Formats: sequence, structure tokens, C-alpha cells
Amino acid sequence: MKTRQHFYDLPIPQFRLLKGDCLETLKGLDDNSIDSVVCDPPYELNFMGKAWDNSGIAFSTQVWSECYRVLKPGGHLIAFGGTRTIHRITCAIEDSGFDIRDQICWMQFQGFPKSLDISKQIDKTNGQSDVALTFTRWMRTTGLTTKEINQIIGTKSVGGHYREITAQPAIPTKEHWEKLKPHINIDIPQEVIDILHAHHTEGAKREAIGLYKKGWNKFGHQLPIGEAKKITKPATPEAQKWEGWGTALKPSYEPAILARKPISEPNIAQNVLKWGTGGLNVDGCRFAYGDDCWVGPQEKIKERDPCENSHAGNKNKGGAFSKNTSKMIINYHSEIGRWPANIYQCPKPPRSQKEAGLDHLESIAGHEAVGREPDTAASEIKNIHPTVKPIKLMRWLVRLVTPPGGTVLDPFLGSGTTAAASILEGFDVVGCELTDKYWPIIEGRTTHALEQWKQENSQVSLF
Repeated sequence: MKTRQHFYDLPIPQFRLLKGDCLETLKGLDDNSIDSVVCDPPYELNFMGKAWDNSGIAFSTQVWSECYRVLKPGGHLIAFGGTRTIHRITCAIEDSGFDIRDQICWMQFQGFPKSLDISKQIDKTNGQSDVALTFTRWMRTTGLTTKEINQIIGTKSVGGHYREITAQPAIPTKEHWEKLKPHINIDIPQEVIDILHAHHTEGAKREAIGLYKKGWNKFGHQLPIGEAKKITKPATPEAQKWEGWGTALKPSYEPAILARKPISEPNIAQNVLKWGTGGLNVDGCRFAYGDDCWVGPQEKIKERDPCENSHAGNKNKGGAFSKNTSKMIINYHSEIGRWPANIYQCPKPPRSQKEAGLDHLESIAGHEAVGREPDTAASEIKNIHPTVKPIKLMRWLVRLVTPPGGTVLDPFLGSGTTAAASILEGFDVVGCELTDKYWPIIEGRTTHALEQWKQENSQVSLF
């Protein structure tokens, strides 16, 4: 008696990794060969001083024009962006020929505010303003590059904050400055000396009135593990005036643009029949009742029955705002869930999800990967990419815009979340990635996803 695995006659998902600059690798793809594009491009915020997040590529039409070329007519594109930069990404996508259809909001509620305590800064700098910006501008005149600064102080990306004006300018800690000073080959102006002195001392003495709990203080600054931070009150009248004021809101969502390549046929129905693209998988992406991805009212929403005559007895031709509106609503709802919305809630991925399939890779210290001080991040990690999206979110997105048997393109793979999500949904996927240190992570995660897909779609038959 023998056993054999079947995959329900489903083709095994195929993954193709294009290594290198997507502006070059995408040229190898045929016109009208891709069913959907789902990606998490650089937000162009110089995040953590990463060079790939400060190239301007997401604001350029170059990559989006290539996506337009390879997409089938009616094919959808979903591209994430930062709340401060999504407008520029959207314009670049629209200028490439796409029709902007909607904006999807991923709500995660877990972001922490990168905010400056203005009151404390007033006391610390004794009334000086823009001191961090003044220091970074001067630091650029020393000739030291960000890479050299990181090598000197022994960090991965902190140096970018000491030199780059757009990277949340910061003043070096006393420890970092002692390492940097011997490498400064120009005269240090008195203004910079005063800034460093004020930063390395307490400035106006603030009275401690308590301790923050372990973890984070009220302005979102992470505390070393196992350490509490003093709660202080303003020491000067100027600081007292601005007590409780900061510089940032708590980031709790990320937007994504939903765009579509114009259809080539007379109408959407004919386009779908010819190309398989143009529509959204509504039923396949409904929100199950009770699923946390929907943050609105949790009772079953009464929806309008499409078979109900909304104009019966209605003197207003529009009908929507008539006195008979209540007659248009009945106890109709889909048993498979709510109509998918342009908001989706799920938490950021846990470390176990980020590292699935990466057991064979060497770990590094978490604080090194994210450019923080020791003991303020996960102790050992394998997935070193700093902006990993949740698998659940990306599975929903690729399922929403990709027809059965379709191929998904991600020009900015990062750590490979879109590729893994596409494989789990049974889609072929083509992905581009420029940074070679992420390639082993992508390959490990996609291999793991393929094994999971096989387990979920297999059955054992006896002969």
C-alpha cells in the first residue's frame, strides 16, 4: 500500500527573486505579464539613517512606469507610504499613468511617538533653540561621513542622526563625543562647545518627583531594559510654560495607495474576461464577524438588499435621502462576513513571525540591527530588516487584487513579506531586492512559506 500527496490539482506557487536594482531587473519582464503589484516601497524618510530610505526612488515615475508596463490592463497596484510622504508617492504613481482608486489604512495602534519634550529641552539648553540642527549642520563641515561616524562610535545607524539634517538631528552622547572628538580635524566653534556642554550636563536643575515605569516614558523614548527614568518638573518659568508640549503625535496607522492600470477593453466585464484583471476579490476578502481587522461596530450591520426596490413610493428620483429611506434597509447580511473596507486593523508582526524559516541564519544583537544603545532591543535577532509588515495584512492585500492563478510583483521585497504572503495564498510571485544582506532572509522566509502552503493544501490518499 502506497501513499501519495495531492495538491488538489493546484499548481505549486513559484517564486523568482530578481537581485539588484529594480530599475534594471524589471526591464527583463514582459509587457502585460503581471496580474498585480503589492509593495512596501521606501517612505523616503531616511528611516534610521538607511540609505535605501533616502534615494528618492518612490517619488520618481521611473519604477512606477515599469510597474505600469508589466501590469496587465486593469491590474491593481497597492503601495504603502508614510503619512508625511504618501502624497508624493501617490503623485508619482498617478503621473505614471495609473488611476488612483482609493487609499487603504493599516491601523496597528502600536507606534510610539518620536517626540521631543519641549519643556525639558528648554531647561536642558538654557533657552537655546534648534541646537540639534545647529550641531548636525556643523558636523557636516568636519568631512566625516555617516559610515565613518558609525564605525568610530560602533553603531549601525546612529551616526546618521549626528550628521544628517533630515534624519531626526541629534547631539552625540558624552560617550560618543569622546570617541568622535579625536577624529575632528577642524576647530570646534564655541557655539558647538556650548551645545555639547549643555547636552552633557543637566542644564537647569530639574527636581525629580517620581519614576516612569519600565519600558517607555510619556514622550515615547525607550528606556534601557530593567531601568526606570526620573519624572521631573520644570526648573524655569519658560520651561513651566511649555510643560506637556511635544513635537509629534502617536503614529498608529500607515496608508497605502490603491491604484489601477486603465482597462483596455470597452468595459470592465470584457476586460476581466480577456485579461483576468480589473476587479477586486470582494467575497474572498470580507471581514468575518468578530475578526479584529474591523474596528467598527461589532454587531451585524444591516445592509441594503440589492433586490429591494428602493424607489417604491418615493417621489424623489434619487431615493437615497427620501422619507422612505428606512424601507430600503432590511435584515440582510452576508453570512461570510462584512464587505471589505478601506481600513484594516492588525498588530505589527511578532518576532516569531519575522524569523520563521531563518533558523539557519546567524543571529546578531538586536540593538546593532536597529542602531540603538545596548539592552534597548531584542537580544538576538535574525531578520534584521526594520520595517517588516504582518503576514496577515499582506495576505489580505494580495488576495484582494490578484486573480486565481495570478502573479504578484513586489519591486521592493525588503525581508520578503509580500512574497511569503503571496505563496501562502497560492500565487506566483516575482520580487526585486537591491540590498544583498536581505537576500538570505527573503529566501529563508519564502522557502518556509512554500512548505507551509504544501502542508495546508495537501491530502494523503491510499492506493
